[in-house]
Amino acid sequence: GFEEEFRFSLNKVGLSPEQQKEKILAALSLPFSDRLWHVAAALRRGITIDQVYQVTGIDPWFLDNMHCLINVEQKFFTVPGKDKQYKLPKDMEIKLKIAGSEQQDNETGSFRFFPDGSSTGGRVVIAYDERKYQIDIDWLTGDVVIAN
Repeated sequence: GFEEEFRFSLNKVGLSPEQQKEKILAALSLPFSDRLWHVAAALRRGITIDQVYQVTGIDPWFLDNMHCLINVEQKFFTVPGKDKQYKLPKDMEIKLKIAGSEQQDNETGSFRFFPDGSSTGGRVVIAYDERKYQIDIDWLTGDVVIAN
């Protein structure tokens, strides 16, 4: 995917991790069509929200709330504003139905919520023991509905 290609191109030129961060921040300072993908990649590489804000002017609230990441295979999820991964029980079954643009690999996907109230939308189905929950996220309104 995009991030792997971006990482490969940075590593290929032999830049240190600090030089890579500087190069990413310099690239983010200019507006371009795929800028938000680069912002997401920068945040995943450890560049702070404040550093991204300083070069892009993108509201820190928006940066902090860009996505909720769910890893189906390794059974964890992350939420905006938290630096930790939340583990899920190993025998929990998780299924994701998300926008193709949010599919990061065969095991990982995310949902994004936008300032206008919309989202990338999708569905998460969670089954554990005898319980099953379906979480629907409306792409137009960003509304989240949980049914069991």
